[in-house]
Parts: sequence; C-alpha cells; structure tokens
Amino acid sequence: MEAPSTALRLQGLLDSLSREVEGIRAIVVGDGRGLPVASLVRGKKAMATTAMSTLLMSAAKNVVSSLELTEMKDLLVEGEGWIILLRSLGAGFTLLCLADETTNIGLLKLVADRRSAEVRELLEELR
Repeated sequence: MEAPSTALRLQGLLDSLSREVEGIRAIVVGDGRGLPVASLVRGKKAMATTAMSTLLMSAAKNVVSSLELTEMKDLLVEGEGWIILLRSLGAGFTLLCLADETTNIGLLKLVADRRSAEVRELLEELR
C-alpha cells in the first residue's frame, strides 16, 4: 500500500487539530500569495479567508516592526461569538484557526504550537 501524499497528510493534520480543540469552525493554511494550501473550509470562503489572513499577518508584522518589538508569534482577533488565531509558519505561510468565543484560547495556542511544527515539515515537503 502506498503512503498518503503530503497534501493528504497535511489535510489529515488539520482534521486532527480541529478534533483536539472544541469549538473550531475552520482552519486554513495559506501561502505568501494569499492562496490556500490546505483548508477545512471550501470554495470562495477558503480563498477569501486565506487572502485576508495574509494581509492581516503583513499588517501586524508592520505594526510590530514600527514599534520596534520582538518578533510576533500570534495574532488574536476577537469578535462577538468568535475568535481567530493567526500564526506565521515562516516563508510567508500562515495558519488561521476560526473558533467559537467559548473556545479555550490557551488550549488552542498549545495545540497550535505543537501542530505548527508538523505543518511546517509538511510544507517543506511540498516545496
């Protein structure tokens, strides 16, 4: 039996992440051009979400740089009923998690820490 492709393993990793933290609605990995690499949402929403996450990360990094702060790890955006955790994966890649406002943010960040390293490895294989 043939080993699963890197793209399938990446998709499986996102599925696992979504099951580890209660309340996750969507997860998207995007490239530096704002295009989805892997996603738990489909169609136009995946494309728009990835494009916006790339813009958000770029703007946040500019703010960090302007304020002469150390490197940013995460960007957390909160709204009525939802939260977004956005993390740079390096080389322009981003990980975005959309979750319910009741989601345990600490747990989400811990799981994102662990899974981000695995996502980076798979992204290296895709290059």
